[in-house]
Amino acid sequence: MKRLVIVIVSLALLASTWAALDDITTGHEPSFALEWTMVAVTGCWFAGLVVFRRQLG
Repeated sequence: MKRLVIVIVSLALLASTWAALDDITTGHEPSFALEWTMVAVTGCWFAGLVVFRRQLG
């Protein structure tokens, strides 16, 4: 169950970041801060997953 939640959150973050990067590159962003925050949050999420995986094994 825990793995399913991690996968769902990861996919949701990837989709949101894809949309944010699309907005940034096409110039349709409502707010640069919001878009770049989404990219940073996703980066932190995946960095945290890498650190957690290394600690497990």
